[in-house]
Amino acid sequence: MTEVILLLGCDWLPDLLEYDDMYPNLIAYDNAVHNIFKKDFIDNHPIFLGAKVAIRQNPLVDGREQTYYHITSKDYDYTNNRNIDIRRCERIRWVKQIIEHYDCKIQTCFDCGGIKTWSYPHNKKQTRIKIFFAEERYIVILEKRPTYYLLITAYYVEYDHNVRKLLKEFEKAKSASAETQLGTPSTFR
Repeated sequence: MTEVILLLGCDWLPDLLEYDDMYPNLIAYDNAVHNIFKKDFIDNHPIFLGAKVAIRQNPLVDGREQTYYHITSKDYDYTNNRNIDIRRCERIRWVKQIIEHYDCKIQTCFDCGGIKTWSYPHNKKQTRIKIFFAEERYIVILEKRPTYYLLITAYYVEYDHNVRKLLKEFEKAKSASAETQLGTPSTFR
C-alpha cells in the first residue's frame, strides 16, 4: 500500500525565525531579525507589479530604520519607546516573500486560498495596497508612489474579528472593482 503525504502550506514561505535558546537575549535576537530585514530591504529590494519596494529609513532610531521598527514592534509611536512583538519578528522573512508572491494562485499550494490583494484610498492623495495571506493571518501594506511602492507595515493578524474584517474588506473591494472596472486581475485576487 502506498502512503501519500501531503505538504501543507506554500513551499515559498520561509520558516519562522523563532526566539529560542539559540539567542542569548532579546538584543541578539533583534540583531538577527534586523540582519534579515537589511538583506531583504536595504541590500536588495523586492519588486511588486514591476516596481521597486522601498522602505522609510528616517528617522533612524538606535541605527535602525523607521520601517524596521514599524514591522517588528507593536504600538510603535515613532520615539525610542518600542514594544517589540515576537510574532512580527518571527515572520521577518515573510515580508519580502509575500510581496513577491502576491499573485500566488490557489492551485500552487495545498490547503491555501491564495493571497488576497486589493487597493484602497488612503488620505486624499495616496493609494495603499493590502496583501493578505489569510491562512497565515499575515498582512503586508504598501503605498503606491509615482515610481515605486513604499512598505508601510506588515504584521500578524492576532484576532479573529480582524481577520473577518479584512476578508470582508477584500470582498467589498473586489465587488466594487467588478462594478466599476477600475481593478485589474493583477490588483484584485
